[in-house]
Amino acid sequence: MTEEASPRAVASLVLGILSYLACPLVFGIAAIVLGSGERSGIARAGVILGWINVALSILILLLVVIVAVFAIPIGVFSGSH
Repeated sequence: MTEEASPRAVASLVLGILSYLACPLVFGIAAIVLGSGERSGIARAGVILGWINVALSILILLLVVIVAVFAIPIGVFSGSH
């Protein structure tokens, strides 16, 4: 017999998917929070999607900071050729 998914589990999955389209950190963290207390597979999928997107967002943010830190000293953004 199949169990009916709770609204929090469905919201977690929806937010986990939406985190790939817009506001990755906000929707990803919301998916993690909403799905963490639930036991269903739908909630688990939402939590996993949320964690993956939060991790990817943090890695991209770190990459941007590293590139900016190393690009400024060599004059990439100064406009001098």
